Amino acid sequence: MTGELTYDSGSDPNFLAHTEHDCTRTLSTKQRTVGDTGEVLEFNNVNNERCFDILPIDLPQKYGYLIEIQSKHISGKPLQFALVNKMVEKTDFELPLPTNPSFQTTYLVIPPGQPDGLGYGLHFSNISTTQYLSINRLRSVKVTPLPYTYLTTLHTQQTSERAQQKQMEVLHTTNAFPSIYTVTLTP
Repeated sequence: MTGELTYDSGSDPNFLAHTEHDCTRTLSTKQRTVGDTGEVLEFNNVNNERCFDILPIDLPQKYGYLIEIQSKHISGKPLQFALVNKMVEKTDFELPLPTNPSFQTTYLVIPPGQPDGLGYGLHFSNISTTQYLSINRLRSVKVTPLPYTYLTTLHTQQTSERAQQKQMEVLHTTNAFPSIYTVTLTP
């Protein structure tokens, strides 16, 4: 683990030339969409589900990761993200991305998994269950190794009673799964 980006959509020549699929298979390598604008991926569909998968070559489960996703919601249901365990081809967790009408970055901390796990796939679903159009955009996806175990052992210690305290206001937290928290802080 070097700390360098393990996956960056900005340097992936296939990211913008991808192919959607009909979601019958969790991780598909055959994908294509017509909604590409050249800088972002646009997903739009009515009364069906279209998916897009990123299959990084090297995401061993023995490491923790920071996943950064820049997305924008335009209409209908929000874009869904799932982390897929390649060993069992099932999702470890799934969550909706923000419904913000402007691009927003979502940060996800993934703790280490099985020491011998085969890795992860990144799965995006654009879902429309009615006649209403679902439109979402995906600008970038980055995955960076994270020294998760080390970071969880860190703590702060106040050295002086006069130490200045800074407070952050938490606007919103979501705990969709035991190991995943989404926190929105004041800017």
